[in-house]
Amino acid sequence: MQNNLKYKEVDTGSGAQQTGFIIMIIEKITSLALRCSDCGKLETHQLNIFQLSGEKKLDLGCECGHNKVEVQRVSQEIIIKPYCLACGRYHQLVLPEEQLWNSGDVQALVCPRTRLNLGYYGPFAQLQQEIDQQQRELELLTDGLGFDDFADPKVMLTALDILHDFAAQGELNCECGSHEVNIELLSEQIVLTCKLCAGVLSIPASSPNDINRLENFDSLLLQYRSNTSPTNPRT
Repeated sequence: MQNNLKYKEVDTGSGAQQTGFIIMIIEKITSLALRCSDCGKLETHQLNIFQLSGEKKLDLGCECGHNKVEVQRVSQEIIIKPYCLACGRYHQLVLPEEQLWNSGDVQALVCPRTRLNLGYYGPFAQLQQEIDQQQRELELLTDGLGFDDFADPKVMLTALDILHDFAAQGELNCECGSHEVNIELLSEQIVLTCKLCAGVLSIPASSPNDINRLENFDSLLLQYRSNTSPTNPRT
């Protein structure tokens, strides 16, 4: 939140000007970053409290023309309605108003069912750093593929988010016992390779049905390939 103090000369009616009246303008500003459910592009939108005055609904669109999210201020709460590819519908996420305006750092907007990240909110500079970092990581994974080279970019990115969640929960492993996995993105699939034994698992990622199937797994296990891992139970 930004506080700006401004001084204004006021006409007292006698023709004299008096200086010293203070008008305090409190600007409540934050930023939202959400991925377009149509083209998959991640963009940042700046919001201020005046855009949400009177409980009016604010639609935030993508450069491709698709409407990404609806934002509304009701009483002391902010209602954000992003589309969730994993669930195939819009979610209604409710945040206390002060939490949105005064977050202080980047916070995730998550699917209430799968806990997948649907977007982020927070100060613009920090949010932009987060997006730039994600873009650099994605470029490393794609190994020269352009965003449009994926059969369905939004499906690919959702699948990648799900795999990150599996890894964070310790549910992405190899039969050899290793937890170290390389990720390679191809146009229609994600290839997971064990760093120790070269075990492999291919994850289709070209349609919403692939997302539904991936979500039904409790864990992912790469198939053992060679006898080179020091943690391999078969040695």
